[in-house]
Amino acid sequence: MENITYPPIPPLIEEKGTFTYIKCSHTQKMLVNCWQAINLTEMWDFIKKDPGEDGFMMSCAPEIKIIYQKMQELPNSVGHSGFSASWTLRQIQCIAIHGEEEYKRIYLMNNE
Repeated sequence: MENITYPPIPPLIEEKGTFTYIKCSHTQKMLVNCWQAINLTEMWDFIKKDPGEDGFMMSCAPEIKIIYQKMQELPNSVGHSGFSASWTLRQIQCIAIHGEEEYKRIYLMNNE
């Protein structure tokens, strides 16, 4: 009988936007909800830009209203306050600019 050598099983690749490495379940839910809203509204290019002196919390940009609306419509909506929504958008902005792998690296470095 012949010995068959199989290649090693590749490591599990985490699906983008699941944030399973986030320890706080509420933070993870906020990020997943916002990531999905940005993805569904196709606002990745917009979210990379500086929101101006009003920031994300006080912005009157129509794109922000579209994103907030989608965040609320999703079945995993977490009921953001103005602060939590703007904080979450800043996190997603970091991901849009630097990529989720870099965000994950920074998160794990600061939370271990």
